[in-house]
Amino acid sequence: MPLLSVDDLHVQLTKEVLLAERAFFLEQYEESKALILPLIERPLKNRTRLTLIYRLAQMAELEGDTESAKDYYNQVAEGANKLQIAEIARVKLIEILKK
Repeated sequence: MPLLSVDDLHVQLTKEVLLAERAFFLEQYEESKALILPLIERPLKNRTRLTLIYRLAQMAELEGDTESAKDYYNQVAEGANKLQIAEIARVKLIEILKK
């Protein structure tokens, strides 16, 4: 089997991220989590990693796992600096803490 070029690897990674996002929007949360968890262990751009962690937080919150949601939202809030997703995560974190 030939080695993949850098461009091919980027295309493969993008495909995997899109499949995870698709599963999330189709409310197939177990499948989405199964796709996201190995992805966040790989070398990714910070923005991509934080977006995937944010999806994990949303799924945890939807499933009633507030502790995991809190941890994930906290990771996003601390790691995203000035990205809009950080502010959204901070608001969600405050909502969870008020409950």
